[in-house]
Amino acid sequence: ARSCWACRRLIGTPARIRIDGEVVVLTRGTRLLPRHIGLARDGGATLVAEMVPHPKDPARHGLKNLTATAWTMTRPDGTVVDVPPGRSAPVVDGNRLNFGTAVGEIRR
Repeated sequence: ARSCWACRRLIGTPARIRIDGEVVVLTRGTRLLPRHIGLARDGGATLVAEMVPHPKDPARHGLKNLTATAWTMTRPDGTVVDVPPGRSAPVVDGNRLNFGTAVGEIRR
């Protein structure tokens, strides 16, 4: 963590996901495209995921599955759960998302 040059408050490191060697910073509104998970480029019209706030707790965020197929999420404790289309995977340090064509690991 670093401090802000103006107010001196600590600035934390944003969440990020590493997918096949590429790192994407996960901030509000971040969108994953097919190219991020190893699929052919389609001009950016299709979205794979979007960073969204939790409906009941805006301080928590998740990656919403915008595809037609379920993902598999492995939690740091080894628990495996499905992330169906339209649902979100929590952005928690160590969660691994299997998109079917690539695997990404979240770091905070």
